Amino acid sequence: MLLRKAIDADYDFFFYIKSEPENMYWTGHEKEPNYEQLKVWFFKQLESNVREILILEVDNNAVGYAYVDFIDAYQSIETAVAVSNKFSGLGYGSQIVSRTVHYCQENYLAKPIQAWILDDNLASIKIHEKAGYRVTNKTKDINEMKLLLYQV
Repeated sequence: MLLRKAIDADYDFFFYIKSEPENMYWTGHEKEPNYEQLKVWFFKQLESNVREILILEVDNNAVGYAYVDFIDAYQSIETAVAVSNKFSGLGYGSQIVSRTVHYCQENYLAKPIQAWILDDNLASIKIHEKAGYRVTNKTKDINEMKLLLYQV
């Protein structure tokens, strides 16, 4: 199992996972992304100074991705993760969350790490808490969905 920075060749996997109904639901999208528009966005992110995209790979197969976003002029880190439905229920969600925390702690010492999680996404809450995230008293509403802020 390997967590690594995304490369150009990861785009087709990224498009596939972003097109899965569960991923669209939990990220607040109502329809499948446009292949070419998402591709332009993806390649811009690979060059970004404020976001890293990481890929969780198992036996040379991509199974999930993580975002590492630098917030407030690099004062904190915000993470987000997803695992493909094809690999759901195999423990990869826990792995990608814990490995992303470890990656951030090793590469960006002393930066607070946080994640916004929908209040009804119990599976995501569980794997984040397992990795050391704890709920704060901060919330925000987006498109009638309530998000809770978790911090490591």
